[in-house]
Amino acid sequence: MPRRAGYRDIADISHAWPCGPQDPPPIDRYDKEAVMADLSPIDLQKALSGMDYPADKKSLVDRARKNKADDQVVSVLDGLKQDSFDGPNEVQKAVFNQ
Repeated sequence: MPRRAGYRDIADISHAWPCGPQDPPPIDRYDKEAVMADLSPIDLQKALSGMDYPADKKSLVDRARKNKADDQVVSVLDGLKQDSFDGPNEVQKAVFNQ
């Protein structure tokens, strides 16, 4: 059976989708609208569960990773402009009112 023009198998398209066929393309951490559409206050609260305040941004990121937060949540926290937070309400305002 002759092959038609185009991609022959998954190896031929690996250059087009660098993450691999099973993984979605990475989210552009600076595409705020796309990230915020999927991030909820509950996700943020779960990620920061057990956090002691006041806290700096690095501590927030570390806590989110410890709580096995989604990479999207970690990325948003890591991208915050503010560096210190007095409580969870301040974090929520920084995340959702940027």
